[in-house]
Amino acid sequence: MTQPNIRFSRRTLTALAQVISSTRSHTEIDALAYELSREADAVGPNKLSRSISLVQAIEGTCCSDRNDGQLAELIQHVLGDLTEWQRDNSPDVAGLVASLQTDGFAVVDGSLVPTTPPPTSLGREVSILETELESYGFGVAVRHYSQACDNLAEGNFESANGQVRSFLENFFICLCTRMTNKVMTDAKAALQHLYHKKHLDSGEWNTFRGFWDSCQTNGPHHGLSSEREALYRLQLCTAIARYIVSKMK
Repeated sequence: MTQPNIRFSRRTLTALAQVISSTRSHTEIDALAYELSREADAVGPNKLSRSISLVQAIEGTCCSDRNDGQLAELIQHVLGDLTEWQRDNSPDVAGLVASLQTDGFAVVDGSLVPTTPPPTSLGREVSILETELESYGFGVAVRHYSQACDNLAEGNFESANGQVRSFLENFFICLCTRMTNKVMTDAKAALQHLYHKKHLDSGEWNTFRGFWDSCQTNGPHHGLSSEREALYRLQLCTAIARYIVSKMK
């Protein structure tokens, strides 16, 4: 979980370090650290550890200053230095861009642009939901949800969609058991039972079962899932789950 006042999640900062490591030589990492006046911070036995140390040092300064501007500048700088081939073909770069989207940012002409006004990041919603799910004992659901987030950040869009489906399936079934004491083995039947017991109204039931039905297609099938679609599914399942959890309080 990222520190207060930092809009970038730990997933994004880890993805940033991976991009620095995979697209730069040791000498180029030295040059980046020198340019940022961070020569003493890029330390470690290999490129990834040096990149992580550099990002962590800048994160620490941003947390102290309660301003993440230096991190934003670093992300834009790293993305701006990429070759066209790296931007189009590197899975690490794709993962960073996808993770930034979950934090509420798009990359437009090398600049970070908030995708929600003001930036109400999905990254914060993700952290809150994971905590809430754990507190209610939905351990299996939260593992699937966290794996969906991780796969999206790594550019594995088919796997992200598959984990969203597994998350919703377990979440709806466990929710039904918790709220009605009825054990179901099918997510659609669980939603139906929650509706019949008046824990969901007709609008909620139709919305949730419609999204569940849509998760049966273009899920973990290779080549059928795009970054935008995977982000949409993660955003919607997050909104649904947070809404339902809020009704349980």
